[in-house]
Amino acid sequence: MQQNILKQFSSDDLRVYVVWQRILRNDTANTARVAAEQVFSDKRVSQMWDPANAVGFWYKQSGDLEHKDPMVWDAYFLYGADSEWKGAPTGLIDAGTTVWNLKDRLLKSVESTVGTGD
Repeated sequence: MQQNILKQFSSDDLRVYVVWQRILRNDTANTARVAAEQVFSDKRVSQMWDPANAVGFWYKQSGDLEHKDPMVWDAYFLYGADSEWKGAPTGLIDAGTTVWNLKDRLLKSVESTVGTGD
């Protein structure tokens, strides 16, 4: 994400929200913090720790993305600038899992939304 997308698009209109969840037994707020420091340094990235996996369960119930597990994780959701977050987000442009496997698709979706990179 940092290398493939954020470095190519300098627009402050692009925002990334990363939600770290307890998926593996050793996932903790501290391991999430350490991973966050290693993976993302861009000021447009906001990172959160969700120990109850509320976000993953919500997205599973929303039906916006098929996921084999009881909750959604290792996924992305791309929303347009005109999206509203009142109860449920509007303006979904693209969603996929896993982030790494679909990085080229995500890049194309971001490019079509934000414009061509720098």
